[in-house]
Amino acid sequence: MAGRDIAVFTDTQVVLTNAAKTILQILAPASFGLAIRRAVITFDNPNTTDEQLAAYLYGQDQDGTGSAQAVSNYGGKNFTGSPQATGKENFTAEPTTDIQLAGPIEITPQGGLVWTPPGGVVFIEPGKAFGITALQRTTATTNLKASAYIIAEE
Repeated sequence: MAGRDIAVFTDTQVVLTNAAKTILQILAPASFGLAIRRAVITFDNPNTTDEQLAAYLYGQDQDGTGSAQAVSNYGGKNFTGSPQATGKENFTAEPTTDIQLAGPIEITPQGGLVWTPPGGVVFIEPGKAFGITALQRTTATTNLKASAYIIAEE
């Protein structure tokens, strides 16, 4: 690990349903892995009556169809060049899940989720990905929009 802190953020809010939806994913380059340090999910203007959701954090394959999302340097360290990791958001075809790292985590739309791995870090293998997935428990909550970000080290 070179010690470069990086981050990927959603640009668009992802509308959730009662089917699992990957909101954001960070993809490790083929040459080295990533250390995931934090994952955050928030919701835009939830109603006080919105019910709990389930969030999952997965190690994933780099398949699935999502919009490309820029990964940037993060945390104020003076690194030259751009991160080699890439990102995707707002998936229309879900990626294949390799391993469930956490979940289901019951969260309220009014509160969101800040997840730090046990021990402070979880490693993603070279050529693999880490994704934040969420789903509504019932159809009583409608048009809930999620945003997310992931902080990692490469």
